[in-house]
Amino acid sequence: MSNKINRTLNTLRIYSFNKDNIIKCINSQIYKKTIKEEKKDKKMAVEKTKVNDFYIPQTKDSLFWCWYIFKNGLEEYQQIPQKYFVIEKSKKIEFIEKVRLNKTLLKKMKIKISAMEGNLANDATLDRSYIEPMLTIERFNFVYIDDKIHYSSSTSENNTCIIKYFKNKDKYGILLNKDKLSSYTKNLLSVESITKPIKSMSNYKAQELRDIATKLKINVMKTATKYKTKKELYTLICEKI
Repeated sequence: MSNKINRTLNTLRIYSFNKDNIIKCINSQIYKKTIKEEKKDKKMAVEKTKVNDFYIPQTKDSLFWCWYIFKNGLEEYQQIPQKYFVIEKSKKIEFIEKVRLNKTLLKKMKIKISAMEGNLANDATLDRSYIEPMLTIERFNFVYIDDKIHYSSSTSENNTCIIKYFKNKDKYGILLNKDKLSSYTKNLLSVESITKPIKSMSNYKAQELRDIATKLKINVMKTATKYKTKKELYTLICEKI
């Protein structure tokens, strides 16, 4: 009987959690492959959240979380225990009170108060037109960048929030190294509004439209010796941005 038990124990020993089996497991190709895949996944996650000097929050409302990171710091954002929606909703509701206390300022910025409150209270993502008012209320400056244009507003001597829209990711990112701002804006078209980057055609002279088109890498020539018309250039510029 004892011999039969010993044989059974010997058979089961290969499945036990002892030192020899642990070493075999670590040295196995399956284990190594799993570790390698985990490292690859972590690397990909880091690559998703960082593009050059910008940090891209991997949340649905990346614009709101850029605002949050600017105010509270990246470290605090990264320590949030996966309760993003709860915090996001509570912070948006809290900010509605600030909107109501700053109606005069917002009216000067031509912001519709009820629409901004509705966006903060009900919508899944923060509308791009409200990020500047939120920063202005708290006396911060704002810079917006995408792959074609850049916009800036300076209302105080306080800090500046620099946000970029990544069209290929449909996400917003916040610039971590602000000393590099000029390297991202030097080849972009400077505009006076994010929501209306181009005025009506009557506001521009022909040469002004050619200058804008050139900045956007649009060919201004219709033939070797003839410029495109104002209407043609204006249409191409609107399509571009």
